[in-house]
Amino acid sequence: MTRRLPWYAAVLLLAAFQLYALHLARNPAVSIDYRNYFMTRSSDCWPRAVQDVAVIGAPVRAAASAAFLACGFAAPLGWGRWTDGNEARLRLRFAPGADALVFRFAAITRAAVAVEVLVNGEVAQHVAMQPQGGVFDVPLPRGVSAEGQVTISFRFADDAPAMGLQWFKLERAP
Repeated sequence: MTRRLPWYAAVLLLAAFQLYALHLARNPAVSIDYRNYFMTRSSDCWPRAVQDVAVIGAPVRAAASAAFLACGFAAPLGWGRWTDGNEARLRLRFAPGADALVFRFAAITRAAVAVEVLVNGEVAQHVAMQPQGGVFDVPLPRGVSAEGQVTISFRFADDAPAMGLQWFKLERAP
């Protein structure tokens, strides 16, 4: 009996490990971006971290810097970048503060299109874009400025034309 005890313990440990691995497979502790890209394949956004820090009040030209473009943007052109697909995302990291912030961006479209702008996954504003373009302001929730990072998403209807992002910046709210 005592000779079999190590075998029983080994089998019990193996079974416990298998149950733990099954639990992890059913309940992974990963971010929503990781889950959507790698596991459910419901997003084409590569879940990458932003290395650059945005300076509040300084515009970022979409053609010059890809540091904040998380996904959904085509190759740069001289004036900016077209979106590619039904959703495009920016990930901005900045010095945390107590000020209320506004996300300002300049964009054009090939035809009139309604764009849903999301801030950290929550709908912040609906923007009606026209072919002549324009500058749009999206107020950010107060907690965003304290966190020092934000994800801005542009969501389009399935048949919507691409949006051309020219520049964007974070500004202190007036």
